[in-house]
Amino acid sequence: MANAIWDWGKHDRAKLPPDHAVRTKAILVGILSDLGRVLMLPTFTRGRHRFTTSGMHEAKEFMHAFHYLCRRITFSTTLLHRQVEVMKDAGLPANEASRINQYHWYIQARIDKLCHIKLYRTPQATRSFTRLCILALPLLYGPYYVYIATAGTTNFAFALTLSMATSLIMIGIFNVEKALEDPFTEEGLDGVKVERAMHRILDALDVVLPPSTTPRAKK
Repeated sequence: MANAIWDWGKHDRAKLPPDHAVRTKAILVGILSDLGRVLMLPTFTRGRHRFTTSGMHEAKEFMHAFHYLCRRITFSTTLLHRQVEVMKDAGLPANEASRINQYHWYIQARIDKLCHIKLYRTPQATRSFTRLCILALPLLYGPYYVYIATAGTTNFAFALTLSMATSLIMIGIFNVEKALEDPFTEEGLDGVKVERAMHRILDALDVVLPPSTTPRAKK
């Protein structure tokens, strides 16, 4: 918004290049595009990506794409800072330029946080222990289910239902933990709708600077 409508001095905004706002919007659209591609990369932090040959090869390819896109985002952020320098050359006060650069830092910090969330993974020991508990639970509680079925106060159907419910609850908790590791895959009902969020941000940019806007001639 600062690049699109801010004015200073005695209409010193007219000293900016005619395509300044359009160029800034294009940079922001590029950042959004790269960020969307980063967040929608397939999950590559599973156990198979560390302990199997095919998994390690797959993780290597996705990690290369991840770092490449992150570098593009960083470069685009530097272009935003250069846009501020253009505004300073046109007379923008230093304190206002510093404020705009602070907003750019906020953008970079939030993007880094999203990237860290994308790479997060539950410790392998915790995941292995959870799987072991799910497999061992029916064996450990088997005698108790037999006791419930033959104690006289309940019946076999109740014991069978309790056994199935216990296993389903454990499996459900494990699936929830698995889904929370990467909330950007859009596989579940609670995942982050990345494409919808990106469209909303792009629409906000179009409100600030409509696509039909033509560069103003330099005075």
